[in-house]
Order: sequence, then structure tokens, then C-alpha cells
Amino acid sequence: MIITAELHSLVVPTESDKDTIWPEGLIVFVTETGKTYVKKGAEFIAMGGEGGGSGDMTKAVYDPNEDGVIALAQLDAGTSTFKQSDHDNLPNPHHSNALDHSNSLDHSDSLDHSHSNKSTLDTYAQTEINLADAVSKKHSNSLDHSNSLDHSNSLDHTQNTDTGTSSANFSINGSNAIKEGDSRLTDARTPTAHNLAGAQHNADTLANLNTKISDADVVAFAGQIGGSAASPDIRGLRESGAALLTMGAVNDGQYLQRSGGNIIGATPAGSNPTWWGKIAGNMGDGNPGLALRQMLHNPLNATPTNISTSIARCAYLKLNADLVVNKIRFFGVGVTTNVYRVAIYRDSDSARLTAELAFTTAAQAWGAAGTALNITLSANTLYFIAVAVNATGTTAGCQCLSATAGRIGILPTSWPGNLDIDTSPVIEPVGFADFAVTTGALPATAPARALQSAWTGGMPAFFLDNNNA
Repeated sequence: MIITAELHSLVVPTESDKDTIWPEGLIVFVTETGKTYVKKGAEFIAMGGEGGGSGDMTKAVYDPNEDGVIALAQLDAGTSTFKQSDHDNLPNPHHSNALDHSNSLDHSDSLDHSHSNKSTLDTYAQTEINLADAVSKKHSNSLDHSNSLDHSNSLDHTQNTDTGTSSANFSINGSNAIKEGDSRLTDARTPTAHNLAGAQHNADTLANLNTKISDADVVAFAGQIGGSAASPDIRGLRESGAALLTMGAVNDGQYLQRSGGNIIGATPAGSNPTWWGKIAGNMGDGNPGLALRQMLHNPLNATPTNISTSIARCAYLKLNADLVVNKIRFFGVGVTTNVYRVAIYRDSDSARLTAELAFTTAAQAWGAAGTALNITLSANTLYFIAVAVNATGTTAGCQCLSATAGRIGILPTSWPGNLDIDTSPVIEPVGFADFAVTTGALPATAPARALQSAWTGGMPAFFLDNNNA
């Protein structure tokens, strides 16, 4: 229900909204039927005009002289007329109990208002035409509750709840978006392959790429470059004739030589002895010719008893070229069966490089201990060969280096200056030593070497051969 007048009139939506408790003389307009009533006693008397039905009070009755003043004599025999001053004294219907329409119309402070056009309304006479005009006036200032009821901002959840959009693409605040669950959010698509030098890359691409690749990254090299980004290596050369030469094997002491499309290592004629890398005797720089001459110069071959089961005899050597040893050869001067044993040791850590090799000897015959040993002796590294016996006997099995070996009573690795065989490559390390053993067993790690004791007979001669035949 909307109130559109101050003291003398009231507008209601329907006929049922009229209430008998309203004050006498109140004029009521019903928007549903377009009829106007005046309250008299417990009744609402319809005022005449268009749309009036039977029993309606006509204008000729309530305003016979057309002066705009309702003649109350038609309403109440005890009253002659109803003047404006009488109307003004009526109680205020806006604040009476008669206007308390429970919760639906109780706007409390929001309906407690005044009319800025009251002076205009007060000039209207209570004619049907004037009342209709008054009813049609809008009370925009006093009854405009648009601000208090406009919840467009607080209830507009379009942006947060628009999950029912049928289209996969829609707009939020002018920007394109896609809905949750769209397959494009989870579809892992493989990037399209393209040329690094193509139009997809700008001029500084390679410069930027270089800042993002570390030396630890694996980079595939083409041509004659190999290795990794951190450790590249050159695997070939291009000569002036544009031929590409691939690097081959090159050993220590060799020079580079072209062989077809390869670069290989070669030994200049007459520069290195032909036995280097092939065979070595068991003394000095491994010269096998020197060992043979020693064997042929008044040799005195030591018997197992001369060697004894408690001492291993040692001979030092240091080679000028790498040598892969496959067999240890000897020359037999008598028959013995598994009495002798031999092994190669590295001096720096006393490590035994071969197994303990036991062997049998025959008179005037070459023999060998081990086969396909595949032991590499590195150039300029000090080694020693140890020989021992596990039983005594008076039959010499191996030919020795010369007669009773001369004795220098200081360990060769402790000789002074450039004579020190383990630190200086100046001289051939011709020297002997021995160490203690138990029943002739050669241990995996040799004990400390002792200076050469007073031997009877010489050091058995051995040849370290790369040839496994």
C-alpha cells in the first residue's frame, strides 16, 4: 500500500485493503477499481463519476454547488458542511495504528516522510478531477527508496558464478576467458618443430641461448669434435687440400705420421730400440741384449738351497716405453718341479701385479711362467721382479745373470743424487735387494725391501715378453 496524501486522502491497491478503523471523512482511492470513497461511520461511500455503480454517491449530491467542498449534510444529518479547517484537524493517518500493515508495509523510518509539494496539494479542492490529479502526482523525493533497495552491486554474482555459460569462450569485464574443465587447460600439445635459423627466431636468439646453456649441458658435436661442452676434444684435422684426417692411435715416444685418411703414431727409424714395447730383461732399462750377455759371461747359477725358502731375491727395472707382458720367460739349466715361483711388483706401493707364478724347469730348455697375463708396465715407473723357492735342493733350475752377484751394501732406492733409481731416470736402475718370505710364498703386498744380502750364485734371469706364443 502506498500513501500519497498527508491528512485527507489515501491510495490503496485493492478494495480489500480498506479498513473500518480509519478516521471519519478520510478519502480513499482504490487503484484496482479506480473508485474513490469517503469514510463515513463504518462504511465507505463511493463518490460519483465515471465508473460509478448503483448506490454510488453522485457529485450532484456531495457537491451540489460545485464549489469543491463536500457537503457533509449528505453524509451526516447533524453536520451542514465539511470545511478545509475541519479536514486539517483530522488525526494523521500515517502514524496511527490504522496504517500498521504488519511486516509487509512496516517501513519504520523509511516511511516517515513529508511532502515538498504540500502547499500545492492544499490548494486542491476535493473534486473528483482534483483528487484524481493529486493521486497521479509522483512523490519521487519522499517515497523513492531506489537507493536503499537497489542491491545490484551486492547481489550481482555474474562474474563469480557464471559457470553455466554454454559457450567454451566467454567474456568477463571485456576480456576473453575459458570455463573450468575446458580440455585446452589439460591438453599437453607437442610444440611444432621449426628451424632454429627460421623466421620464428629473432637476431639475438643465439646470444640468448648461449646465456642459458651451461658447460654441464650435454651438447652433440658434429664433424671431428667430440667429448662434451665442458671437455671437448679434437678428433681430426683438415689439411690445406681440404682432406679431413682422423686421429689414430699414438704411443709414447712416437711422432705423428699421415697414413691415408688417418694420422697415426710412428717410430722414427734408428731413434728407439726395436725391442721397446715388445720385450724386456729383468734389470736396468730392460735391455734384453744386456741380460743375455750377463747370462753368457761366466754364470754361476744359484740352487734352491742357495736362495733358501726364507728370502726372495729382487731385481729392479724401469722401462723407457710401455710394455704389455703376457709371458715371463726363463732358460732352464736343470730339472726342477714347481720349486721356483716368480712375480712382478710395483715399487711405489709394493703391490703384486701378477699372481704368484710357480714353474717347472728342464735342462737346456726355454720355459715360461704364466700365459696371456696382459699386465701393463708403464714407462718411467720403477718395478722389481721377485723370485723365491718353496723347497731346498742342490740342482739349479734357472740360468742366472753372471756369477755371484756383486753386492752394494745400500738399498738402490736410497742411493745418492742422480744415482737414486726411483727418482731419477738418468741411469739404468741396475740394482738388487731382497725381502723375507715364509716357505718361499710371495705375498700380495711385498714387505719392506732390505739391502742385498751376501748371495751365493746370481739373480735368476727372466724376460718379460709381449708375445704370448
